[in-house]
Amino acid sequence: MAALSSSSSSSSDAAVTVRGRVEAVFYSSPKFSAGRLRAADGSHVTFAGPMMAAVHDALILIGAWTVDPRYGQQLKVTSFTFDQDLDASGLAHFLSNHEDIRGIGPVKAERIALTFGRDFDQVIEHEPQRVADVAKVSAEVVDQLRTVWLQYRAFNTVATWLASFGLTHYQIKSLIEQFGNSTAALLKRDPYLLADALPGFGFRRLDDVARKMGIAKEHPSRVRAGIVSCVDERVGEGLPLALIGSVDRVFCRFAGGDACRERSLA
Repeated sequence: MAALSSSSSSSSDAAVTVRGRVEAVFYSSPKFSAGRLRAADGSHVTFAGPMMAAVHDALILIGAWTVDPRYGQQLKVTSFTFDQDLDASGLAHFLSNHEDIRGIGPVKAERIALTFGRDFDQVIEHEPQRVADVAKVSAEVVDQLRTVWLQYRAFNTVATWLASFGLTHYQIKSLIEQFGNSTAALLKRDPYLLADALPGFGFRRLDDVARKMGIAKEHPSRVRAGIVSCVDERVGEGLPLALIGSVDRVFCRFAGGDACRERSLA
């Protein structure tokens, strides 16, 4: 069994946390993935849960042990984050396997990882020539490596933040592809942008994410998204627009009593 952090025991109900790298994916979709992870202690963990995993992803999986009649013991994942704290082995793996990094094979990747370890992030950003000297590669190669690493770091920072709200890997990638480095800033200002950015992301789930971010009940974007959702539902049920009710009544349903009283006095 893999080395665990958090609480753990032989009980299938005990919450466990496993850190490692995805070694194989048996099935993957935007809503569910199953695969095998190589844990930090070298053991293998079969996992399954509501996420979209890809080979080589460095993840921290949180869940509980279960025994599947067909696949045996596996970790039933309830949540996950991207692991941004790579040790020397993880860093070497990343450098030698990333499809966008050219000119850095396993030997050079290991040399870089062993030389800089956890200081690599600062060195590649501020002193890239040191990396070029150790790996004996050209400035062009290390410049490309620096670009890829900084993109990876930015992606993981935002992805980990989004994953904390229950978004899937597929949804996270979709958002970052649309908004780039501005993803976190835009969603913190108006999380209801998700309604347009992620088709099928229902208002109730969207509202749950927004409320966790601290968005007020009477926030204009929340009221607007709520009204649109309510009207869409009623129209979908075949109810004529004329019978749905006034915008004021729908506003009150989503904004709450205080906001309604303020609106009535305006």
